[in-house]
Amino acid sequence: MKDEVSIEINAKPDKIFPYLVNREKFMQYVDKSAGTIELDYQSDVKVGDTMTVTPKRGGSAWKIGVRCKELVPDKVLAWEFYEGPLSGEERISLTSTGEKTTVRRVTEYELKGFSKRLLWALVARRMRTKSSRGELDRMKGFVETT
Repeated sequence: MKDEVSIEINAKPDKIFPYLVNREKFMQYVDKSAGTIELDYQSDVKVGDTMTVTPKRGGSAWKIGVRCKELVPDKVLAWEFYEGPLSGEERISLTSTGEKTTVRRVTEYELKGFSKRLLWALVARRMRTKSSRGELDRMKGFVETT
């Protein structure tokens, strides 16, 4: 399955990228309505750092482990689903055109396990384009007003 969303932000990549990698800035805009997010890093994310996402429905059996697999400052942040019911990755890329930047988030994943339909019902809200777009819209608001 694939989810792709882009947004244009009136800022250069060096102003936007901290909202992707800094713990405090990330937690300001990330969608927490679908469950809990536990970050296993204290300041800026680096390759190998992890986070755990637990959907509201399904409890700890459905925890999703996510690990940073690539980080190119002001250009790319990529995460891989390494534990739990998903396999795949999420890649966020920034492309600058002068004073504006396009932020593109592409999530590609497969569902693992015995009950893909049940699992899909539990995690779909976070994975849908609407949620991804909402996060990017909130991030845009923070970036453009600070």
